[in-house]
Amino acid sequence: TLARVRDELAERLAVASGDRAAITPSSC
Repeated sequence: TLARVRDELAERLAVASGDRAAITPSSC
């Protein structure tokens, strides 16, 4: 779904930005 793709993109962006703490393990 688009929402899932958007979440993945946001996660990749956060990781690339070095904001791993900003990523919540709610998608697990």
